[in-house]
Amino acid sequence: MALYFFNTISMDLLVQDDDGIECASLFEVKKLAKRALCEMATHNLTDDNRQTFTVQVRDLLGSQVYTSSLKITAS
Repeated sequence: MALYFFNTISMDLLVQDDDGIECASLFEVKKLAKRALCEMATHNLTDDNRQTFTVQVRDLLGSQVYTSSLKITAS
């Protein structure tokens, strides 16, 4: 298991993960990042017609290993 850090960006606010989560594989990292995007959208929707939520995952050395974004557009 390796330690990964899941930073989140919502409404131009970066929340840096300083604790990390142990994951067994990159597949698990991707699954957790996508789940985090769904939770972010559920809890942070505003009246804006456009919102973007992003999760940036880095490893213990600080290298970015995965990024995923969810863009919501309404008209």
